[in-house]
Amino acid sequence: MGKRRSLEFGDGHRRPMSRPFKRIAVAHVRRQLRPVVARSFSATFAHHNSTNGRCDPSQATIGRRAGVVRETVNRHHAELRRLGFLDWTGRCALFDEETDMRDLFGQRMIQRVVRQRTNQYFPGARLLRFLQGITLTGQKIYYPSVVEPQKSVDNPEIDPASPLGKALARLGATIAASEPRPKPPD
Repeated sequence: MGKRRSLEFGDGHRRPMSRPFKRIAVAHVRRQLRPVVARSFSATFAHHNSTNGRCDPSQATIGRRAGVVRETVNRHHAELRRLGFLDWTGRCALFDEETDMRDLFGQRMIQRVVRQRTNQYFPGARLLRFLQGITLTGQKIYYPSVVEPQKSVDNPEIDPASPLGKALARLGATIAASEPRPKPPD
């Protein structure tokens, strides 16, 4: 028997993630997977709200954005979950449904049923371990879990033309632009 689906009432499991971390996560997954699977991951996280962590697009919406059908998105999500890049919980609600059974007065009976509405997507364990090793400090990116602490990583293996290299360059430019400028002396 397969893994039991987890269902939650209400908003489900939310994990807020800043935009720079989201860009790094998408670039990291793109480097590791086939392009079509990475597009499904990208399309899923394009709907992620950085502030409150909400990410619950339908598989049809993800498929339209990624350029694949819903069944393919389903297979890609299963692969992403197996590899630890993506996880989700089903969000459910109570619905009243008519049944074929009749009560004493001949009226159709109403039955309360729990049905899944949407999935709440969030980063998988493997991706979270990767992101937890990143600390953003100024224009430098440190990987304390991978290299010695407080050692800057100017990694020659990261190609500046790759998606990760481009994301890191944009991140550095954004951080540099947002740093407060020193006040001139009076």
